[in-house]
This record gives sequence, C-alpha cells and structure tokens, in this order.
Amino acid sequence: MAFREEVNQMAINLNDYEYSYANAIGSSLKQPLFKLVSKIAIAANGKPGEPQACRIAKVAFHCLKAAVFLIPAGLAWFVGKTVSHFSKTQIDHEGLHVAPESIQIPEDLASDQTIKISVLSDKFNALSLPEESSPDLTSKQESLQRLCDWIVLEHRDLYPDDPSTRKLFCKQVSIFLKGIIHKIDSGKISEDKKREILKELAEASRRCYPTWLEVSAKLFGEVRGQVENVPQKLLRFIQDYKESITLEFCQNDADLHWHGLNYLRNILGSELGLNTTLNALDFYAGNNDKIFSKNFSKWIFLQRYEDVNRLIASIQITINSREYDPSYHDFLVETVGQQKIENPTDYVADHFYTEDFKLNDAGVNLMLRSIGILK
Repeated sequence: MAFREEVNQMAINLNDYEYSYANAIGSSLKQPLFKLVSKIAIAANGKPGEPQACRIAKVAFHCLKAAVFLIPAGLAWFVGKTVSHFSKTQIDHEGLHVAPESIQIPEDLASDQTIKISVLSDKFNALSLPEESSPDLTSKQESLQRLCDWIVLEHRDLYPDDPSTRKLFCKQVSIFLKGIIHKIDSGKISEDKKREILKELAEASRRCYPTWLEVSAKLFGEVRGQVENVPQKLLRFIQDYKESITLEFCQNDADLHWHGLNYLRNILGSELGLNTTLNALDFYAGNNDKIFSKNFSKWIFLQRYEDVNRLIASIQITINSREYDPSYHDFLVETVGQQKIENPTDYVADHFYTEDFKLNDAGVNLMLRSIGILK
C-alpha cells in the first residue's frame, strides 16, 4: 500500500523539485519588500530642511515595519524550503559513481583489411548537401580526408613525441570508424541517420584529434546494435547527461571544450561515473590545474547535477525522441509487479505513459529510483 501511495504521489512530488512552496512565498515577498526598501531609502535622504531626528525616526519606523513583515514571512519561507527538501525526489549520492559497462569493441574489425577508412570521406562527398560550393563544406571535406589519411598512415603529427600512444590512438579510432562503415554498408541504418553520422564525423574532423576519438566512439556506440538491458540504457543516458553538463563549464571556450571534460574525467571520473576509457589519449587535459582548476570541481558539477527535474526531463526527452522501445514498458511492469499491485500492465499504462503512449516524468522517476540513481 505504501508503494501504491508513493507512486500515485510521484507526479505531485515532481512539482517539489523547485521548492514550489518556498518559491511562492519568495515571489510574494518581492514587491512589498522592494516598497519597504524604497521607503527606507527615501526616509534616510529626507526632505530639504527636514531635521535629522525626524529622518531617523522615519527610518526606524519603516525598519520596524520591515521586521514585523519579514520575520514571519521569512520563517514561513524557511519551513517551506525545509519541507520541500525532505519531500522531494533527490539524487542518491551512493550511486554517483555508477557507470555503464564499457563499449565492447569487436577485435575482428581491427584486422579487417577489406574495410577502407578512406571511404568515409567518399561517402561524405557523395552526400547531396545544399551548400555544396560553400568554403565551410569544402573545409569539412578536406578535414575528413585528412583524418582518414592520418589514421591509416599513423601520421607522426598526431603524437610527435610518443609513437606508442600514436599507435594506440590510431588503432582505437580505426576500429570505431570501421565499425561505423560496416553498419552503414549493412543497410541497417536509415539514410537520415547515415547523413547525420557522416556530417558529425566531418565536423569533428576539423577539430583536435582527441575529439576524433570521442565522436567516433560515441557514433559507434549509437550504431553498434548491441542489445542492452534497461538499467544499462539508463546508465548510458545518465552518463551522457553528466558529460553534457560538464561540457557546459567550458562551452564558451572552444579550445578547452573537450579537454576540460577529459580533465574532469582524469581527476574525478571514477567518483562521478564518467567515461574514463578515452581521456588517457588527450595529453592536453593531463592534470593541469593551472588551466582547469578554476572551472572544474566536484562541487560545481554537483550544483548542476542535483537538479533532479532537469535530469528526469533529459532522460524523458532522450527516450521519447527515439523509436518506441517496449523494454522500458516491460521494465516498469516488472518493477510494479514486484510490489504485488494487481494488473501491473494496466497500472503502468495509467500512471507512467501519456495518452499517445509516451513515457512521462513519473515513469522515468520510478526507473531511476529502481536502479539507485534517485531516492
């Protein structure tokens, strides 16, 4: 029964994320508070020729009015904030370090000589893009060709002072790119998705080479076709969300964009559940506190990650923007069924999906609680 009541109240509890009661009181305080402050300022300045004692008396009177008004209102605001804090859904910090399993790379792709990486640039050049004659597109074509050539030839400019790192980097990127080509050629990827992949690779190829590895790994992960259970899917979405809010720290500085993320992965990746398999090849990140320490810390990260409402909305949008996946529905039915609720399938449809069968925020809330991300 307790579980049933908790689930029924989820939609209501979602409104508590922003401390709605406390905020309502805070909003109602603004206008009268501004008026009181204005009156105090006017009284302090006084009228021309007005005795100082008269001005002091007026200021004291308005200050007394402010105290009488603000003390009870402030107490109400504090109580509201406290009640909301204990009733709202919160991040479970014990699960902060949890990360999805690493992407499984098929080793046979590394030695497959029939897959030519250079065909990526040919496929991109063959795209029917409206701005074909623009300098921007030309630079993308040239950059993508350069990426393919450098990876195939293990170009010395990649890691000039470290041949072993260069070789490892080229091997990793080549495996991801071969995997992408294999999926494209298999015909199992839609034309729109193929265009999206090729354009993203072309854009990434104009940037630093740690970005090549990052983007190629991400795209390979999207197309690899490996079956994952719902907890793994959710953890991958959460990891993507964590890294997206981390990238916001350095969004205004393009030169530090990916290196900043890799810096945080280096120093706090395991603790925060970030992807720590790619950053080792980014020597720009290192542990250079002089560059990054002011922008990145666990506490700055947590300030943004603690916004549960934003996390749930991100996961909800991610799931609903893709083709309908029945595994989430089955996972919810199983979770609800474990609580001995009658007709769990009907219960899930009534409580966790919209009329057009899109997953709602309460459904995401329950799934994230069930895997230990929320409490």
